[in-house]
Amino acid sequence: MFDFSEKDSCGVGFIASRNIPPTHGMTLKVLECLANLDHRGAKFADGTGDGAGVLTEIPFELIRAELAELNIEHDTNKKIGIISCFFDPKNIDDSIKLINNELKEYNIKHLYWRKVPTDKQILGTLARESKPSIYQGIVSAENESPKDFEKKLFLFRKTLERKIAEIDFLNIHINSCSSKTVVYKGLFTAKQTADFYWDLRNPLYKTRFGIFHQRFSTNTSSTWDKAQPFRMLAHNGEINTIQSNYSWMKAREVDATSSYWKDDIQSIKPFIDESISDSGQLDNAIELLVRSGRTLAHSQEMLIPSAWENNPRFTKKQKAFYQYHSFLTEPWDGPAAIIASDGRDIIAGLDRSGLRPMRWMVSDRYVLAASEVGICPSVEAGAYKTAQLEPGQTIRYRIENDELLDESQVITKLSEKNPYIEWVNSKPLEVDQTFNEEKDNAIDVESLSDFYEYTPEEERLILLPMLKGEIPTGSMGNDTSLAVMSKNSPRLSRYFHQLFAQVTNPPIDPIRERFVMSTKTYLGKRGSILKETAQQANLISLDSPILSGASFDSLTENKSLKNKTIVISTTFIKENKTVEEALDDICEKVKSEILENNKSVIIFSDREIKPGESAVPSLMVIGKVHHYLIDAGIRLKASLISVSGEIRDSHDVACHISYGASAVWPYLALEKVRELSIQNETLNISIEQAQENYRKSLNKGLLKIMSKMGICTISSYRGSELFEIIGLNSEIINNVFKFSKTRTEGYGFEHFNQNLRIYQQEERTEILNGIGGFYKHKKDAETHVTSPKTVLKLQKAVRSGELSDWHSYLETLEDRDDVQLRDLFSLPETTNNNVVLEDDSLKDLYKKFTVSSMSLGALSEEAHQALATAINQIGGKSGSGEGGEDPARFGNEKNSKIKQIASGRFGVTPDYLASAEEFQIKMAQGSKPGEGGQLPGFKVDKHIAKLRHTVEGVTLISPPPHHDIYSIEDLAQLIYDLKTFNPDNPVSVKLVSEPGVGTIAVGVAKAGADIITIAGSDGGTGASPWISIKHAGSPWELGLSETHQALVKNNMRHKVLIEVDGGLRSAKDVIIGTILGADRFGFGTLPLLALGCKMVRQCHENTCPVGIATQDENLRAKFPGAPEQVVQLFKFIANDVMAYLDKFGVDDIEDLLGRADLLGLKISNSDLSKSLHKILMNFSIEEKHPGFIRHSEGRLSRRITSEVIRSVERGEKSFLQYPISNEDRSIGARLSGEVTLRKLSTKLAENPTTISLSGAAGQSFGAFIRDGINLKLTGNANDYVAKGMGGGSVTIIPQGRKMQGAYHAAGNTILYGATGGQLFIAGTVGQRFGVRNSGAIGVVEGCSAHGAEYMTGGTLVILGNIGFNFAAGMTGGKAIVLKTQKNFEQYISETAPEYKKMSDIDKLELKTLLEIHIEKTNSETAKKILDKFDNWENMFAVFGGIAEVEKDSIQLKPENVKALD
Repeated sequence: MFDFSEKDSCGVGFIASRNIPPTHGMTLKVLECLANLDHRGAKFADGTGDGAGVLTEIPFELIRAELAELNIEHDTNKKIGIISCFFDPKNIDDSIKLINNELKEYNIKHLYWRKVPTDKQILGTLARESKPSIYQGIVSAENESPKDFEKKLFLFRKTLERKIAEIDFLNIHINSCSSKTVVYKGLFTAKQTADFYWDLRNPLYKTRFGIFHQRFSTNTSSTWDKAQPFRMLAHNGEINTIQSNYSWMKAREVDATSSYWKDDIQSIKPFIDESISDSGQLDNAIELLVRSGRTLAHSQEMLIPSAWENNPRFTKKQKAFYQYHSFLTEPWDGPAAIIASDGRDIIAGLDRSGLRPMRWMVSDRYVLAASEVGICPSVEAGAYKTAQLEPGQTIRYRIENDELLDESQVITKLSEKNPYIEWVNSKPLEVDQTFNEEKDNAIDVESLSDFYEYTPEEERLILLPMLKGEIPTGSMGNDTSLAVMSKNSPRLSRYFHQLFAQVTNPPIDPIRERFVMSTKTYLGKRGSILKETAQQANLISLDSPILSGASFDSLTENKSLKNKTIVISTTFIKENKTVEEALDDICEKVKSEILENNKSVIIFSDREIKPGESAVPSLMVIGKVHHYLIDAGIRLKASLISVSGEIRDSHDVACHISYGASAVWPYLALEKVRELSIQNETLNISIEQAQENYRKSLNKGLLKIMSKMGICTISSYRGSELFEIIGLNSEIINNVFKFSKTRTEGYGFEHFNQNLRIYQQEERTEILNGIGGFYKHKKDAETHVTSPKTVLKLQKAVRSGELSDWHSYLETLEDRDDVQLRDLFSLPETTNNNVVLEDDSLKDLYKKFTVSSMSLGALSEEAHQALATAINQIGGKSGSGEGGEDPARFGNEKNSKIKQIASGRFGVTPDYLASAEEFQIKMAQGSKPGEGGQLPGFKVDKHIAKLRHTVEGVTLISPPPHHDIYSIEDLAQLIYDLKTFNPDNPVSVKLVSEPGVGTIAVGVAKAGADIITIAGSDGGTGASPWISIKHAGSPWELGLSETHQALVKNNMRHKVLIEVDGGLRSAKDVIIGTILGADRFGFGTLPLLALGCKMVRQCHENTCPVGIATQDENLRAKFPGAPEQVVQLFKFIANDVMAYLDKFGVDDIEDLLGRADLLGLKISNSDLSKSLHKILMNFSIEEKHPGFIRHSEGRLSRRITSEVIRSVERGEKSFLQYPISNEDRSIGARLSGEVTLRKLSTKLAENPTTISLSGAAGQSFGAFIRDGINLKLTGNANDYVAKGMGGGSVTIIPQGRKMQGAYHAAGNTILYGATGGQLFIAGTVGQRFGVRNSGAIGVVEGCSAHGAEYMTGGTLVILGNIGFNFAAGMTGGKAIVLKTQKNFEQYISETAPEYKKMSDIDKLELKTLLEIHIEKTNSETAKKILDKFDNWENMFAVFGGIAEVEKDSIQLKPENVKALD
C-alpha cells in the first residue's frame, strides 16, 4: 500500500469583544462566524465534516455552577484549569487513572471529571463510529501565581504525553490543558459544532473571544484529533519545510538551555511531536516559544518571518530583529494564515508570500479577523476600520487592556526588545569573494573530467548556456531510462526526483516574485533557540551557497576562520574498505573534530583524490553525516560544506542542500566553465564573468527547484529532503537519506562498492564508451524510447495504413533495453494480431482517447488544428492547451473540446469557455511540474499575441498556479466558478505523479472535479528547463496506481474518471494504464510523431524543420501532417487494445480496471522489480462511475439568471436589486454562461442589465461576465472579484459608517486574467490586483503586494498606496499609479517596466476614468485627486503603454535563444 498521509487547508479567524466582560452572546458570535465559513470545508460521502472547532476562554461561570451543584468546595480566589481530552471509549477508567496519578506527581489539585455533553446523532456515520469519549478534568491552583500555574500545567502535559506514548493500549489525546483557554473540536462541519457540543449553547458558557477553524482535508481519512484549533494555534496552510523544521528542532533539543526552564528543560522534551501533522508541529513550536517566555507575536515573527531583506516597510532596526532571529531558527516556510491565542494575546499573521487571505476589522465593540468578510454581518456593519493583512504582516490584540497593535506597531515593539542592531552589525563575518582568471593548478582537469564523466553533450547543452547566465532549456520531454535502469552508472543525484507543490499548497514564482526569496546562508555553531544573547550572532555570512575558489580560501586560510574549519577527504581505496566503512570513518572523524577541536565548519572534499583512490559520492557523505550528527546531538555545533567534482547543475546543488549542506564548491565545473569561456571567444565573456554567470545560473535553478515546493529561503530548504528516491533500496535510504520519500526499492551499498570508479585506472576511451545521449539521442549511448528508427517506422505505418508497417514499429519500440517502470511488466503476446476491426466496434474505445493539451503557440496553427480535427473525427477529445484558441474554430471540427484553464489565463474569454465540452484546470504539467508554461518571444507572432491578448515578440512565462489557487479550497472555488458558468460541463484537474498524489486526488474529488488526469514526468512537448525535464516528478505508473488505490480506499473512486498521460506509445501502455486504474488515455508526443515530428528537440528554438512546433511561416509551409495520419494511429492502437481484451477473455476494457493480478513482473538486476508489488495490488471498483454529476446552482445566481434571460429574450433592459452574503459565490458567471451558450450576447449588449446588491459578496463576484452585465455592490467582496471578466462592469462602494483610513473593499486576486470590461472600487483591495490583466480597465484606491504582476493589456488606475513587487513582469497595458507614498520606488519590482511622467494623453485618460469612477462610486478620494489636476505630473507614475515596450525585450528572431528565466 502507498502512504496516504493527510494534508489540509481551511477557513480560520478570531473575534474578540472590547472592554466587555465575558458574555454568552460572544460565544454565539464565535459560532456564527464559524458557521459562515462552512463552505470552505469539505464533507465525506456520508456527510461527515473534515473537522471544525473553537478555542475560547474557559467558561468559569459554567464550571463554578457545576462545582456548586456537586458540592465541591473551591476557593474562588484560586485559578481553575481544564484538561480537555479525547479518550478511547474502551479505556476511559485507565485513562483517567493515569492522568490523576500524574496530577498527584505535580501536586495539582483535581476537583472533578466531567463528561462533556454531546449529541452524536447529528454526526455522519464515519464520525459517529470513530467518536471518542470526550472528558474534561477540572483542576485548581494551590498557591501558585496564574503564570506559574500555567507553567506547571504545561510541564504536566508534556510529561503525561511522554507516558501516554509508552503505553500501547491507551489512546489519549489532550486537546487543551490550560487555566486560560479551552478547545472544543471534532469531526463535524462548521455548522454542526454548536449542535454537537451542548456546552456551547449553555447560557452560562461565556467568553470575551474565540478562535474558529473549519478544515478541508485532502484525504477523507480525517480523525477527531486532527481537527483544529490546537492548543494555541489555528492554521490555514501547509508547512512545506516541515521535515527540515522537525529535524532542526530535534537537533536543538539536545543541548538547549533556558534561564526560564533551568533544570525543568528535560521535562518539556521532545519539543515537537513527530506523529502529528505539520500544523500540529507548528502549534508545538509556537507553544514552546511562548511558554518559554516570548510573546505570541514574537514567536510568530521568529518562525514565520516576513521577507525582510529588501522590504521598504522595515527600518534598519526592524531588519536587524529578523536577521538576528535567522541565526536562531530557519523559517517554517509555506503558505500560512495564522490565528493564535495564549489567553492573554490574540494574533493574526500571514506568511512571507501572503498565499492565504486574512481580512480584519475593528468596531467600537469588536475586533474580527478571518479568511473572509461577511461571516458576522452585525459586527462588520459597525466597523470603523477595515483592512487586510499583507504578506508577512501580523496584528496583535491584548484582551486585558484592549490594546490593538497593527503590523507596523508589532514589529516596532519587538525590534526594541534587545539591541539586535548592535548584535548583527558587530558579529557575522562575510567571506563572499568574486571569481578570478587564475587557473586551478592543483587539479588535473582532464583526468577528473573523465573520472566524473563530463560529456561533450553536457558541456554543450548545460555548461555553455550556464556560463552565459541562462537556465539550460530543452523540449519534448524525457524518454531516457530511470537511473536504476540505466546501462551506465549515473551519478547519485539522478536517483533523486524533485518534489513539487500541487493543489494543497502552491508553488511560487521565482522569476516575478524573486523579492520574497533568499539565498542568504550562515555558517557556524548555533546557540539555543530559547535564549537571546549577542554571542548567537557570531556566524559566517554568505550571500549564496555557491562558493568561489577565493571564498573557499577565505574559509580555510583566513586568520580568524581557519581555526573553525577543517577539510576532511572523502576519498578511499576500495581494496581496503567498503563505502559503508568509509562513511563510518568520515562520521567518526567529524565527531572528533567538533567535540575535541571545536571545529564549526566541516568541509568534505574529493579535490585531493590520488590515483588508485575512489570518492564516496558527495551526496551520500552529506546525507550520512547530517543524520549522524542529529542522532549524536551535535548537529547545530557545525555547518557542512561539500567540495565536489560531481556537482555541476542546479539539481546537484539542490540535492546537497536539501540533505544538509550549507554550501558547495563545484570546483571542477567552474574549471570547465573557465575552459569553455576561453574556447568560445566569440561570446566575448571574460573568465570571471563566465564563472559568475555560472553561479547566477546555479542560483536561479536552485531557486526554481525550491519554488516548486513553495519554499522561499535556503535556510528552510536545508535538511528538507524534498525528493523522491527511485532506485535505491531501504538499506541506503534508512542509513543515509532517512526522511526521503520512496515507493520503490533498488540498488544497495553493494552496487556502489562494485561500480565506483577508481581514479586514473581506466583509459579515457573505456570511460567514455556508451555514456552521453542523456539529453539528446546518441548512437550506442543512453537508450531513448523514441529513437530515430522508431520515429521513422511509426510515420511509415500511419501513412501507409499497413498492419505490417505497424507491427514493424511495435517490434522496434520493444526491441530495446528496459528503461521505464512499465517495461518491467509483462502482458500476453499480441504482436501477430492481424485482425482489423471496423470503426463501429472501436467507437466506445475512441471515446477514451484524448490528445493531451498542447498550446497554440508551442504548436503551429496547422498542427494544432490537425490534432483537433483528427480526434474529433473518431469521437475523442483534444485539449486546447493554455494558449487560447481562434474563435473561428469554435463549434466546428477544428474545435478543441477540452478547454484548458491554466495559470496564465491566456485567451480565456466567455466565448472560449462556452466552446468547451469539458474544462481542464492545469495544476501541473509533466515536463515541469511546479512551473508555468513557457513560450519564447520569437514564437509570439501577431496571431499568437492576438489570441493570448498580449504583445507581439514578448516572451510569455505563465506563473505557477498560485494566484487564485492557493490551496484545495481555492481549487474547489475555481471548479465551482467553471461549473457555474456551464453546469453541464465536466471539470478535469491535471496533476503530475509524485508521492502523495493519491491523497491529493481524494481532495480534488471532494472539491468537485469529475476527471483527474495523472501525468507522468516523461511527458511534455514545449520549452522546459532540463533540470525539470530530467529530474522533476515521477513515472505515471506510480502516481496512477496510488491515485486509483487512494480513491478506492476512501470510497471516492466511483465519483471520478481517471485519465493518464505521459509518453504513451502503444496499446500495451493503454492496457497497463487500465489495469493500474485509468479510464482515459492522453496522447501528446505520439500524435505529433504521427504528424511528422522528427524528435530533434528544438521546439523551444522556433526552428522545427517540419513546421509543427514553430511560428516561422517558411517552416510552417513545410508541415507534412494530415489529420488522417493521427486517425490511423488511433485505429492501430484501438485495434491492438481489442486484441488484448480478446486474450484476457473480456468484452469491455473497463473489466480490466484495477485488475493488477493480470500483470506479470520481470526480474531486474536490482530490488526494483520485486518492490513493485504495491503497484500491483488488486483494487477493483465495485461501484461504477455514474457519469457527470451536475453542479447545483446557488439560489441568488439562479434567480438573477432567470430574470435577466427573460428580459433579454423580450428585448428589454433590466434592473434587479437583492441582498447578498458571503455564501453567494460566482455571482454573474451563470448569467454570462447562459447568455453565451444561448447566443444572446448581442441582444444582452443591446439590452444591458444592472444588478444592484448589498452585503458581503462571496468569492469570484463577477467572474467571467461579459458586455451587458453590470454588477453594483454596496458593501465589500472577498477574493477573485471580476476574475476572467470579458466585458460588462463591476462597481463596489462602501457600506456603513465613515472609515478611519481607507475602506478595504475587496480581497485578493482582483481582475485576474480579465480580457475586457470595467471595474470601479471605492476602496482598497488585497494582493495580486490585476495579475495577467489583458484588456480590462480597473480603478481602485490602493492595493497590496504583487499588483499588476505579469500584466499584458488593459489599464489600471491606483489612487492610493501600493504593496511591494509592483508591476513585476508587466509587458503590456498601462498602470497609472499615485506615487506619493514614502519610498515609492522601493515598492516597484526590478522586473517592472520603467515608469515615466504623465503625458497629455495619460492625463486625459486619467481624468476621464476619474470622472466615471466618481459618477459610479461618489468616491471622496477621487474627488480630491481630481481637484489637484495641475499637480498630476508630480503625483502620478505611468507604467507601460504598448508603445513603451522596450525594444530589447522583443524577440522575433531566434538567433540567440535566451533561457526562459
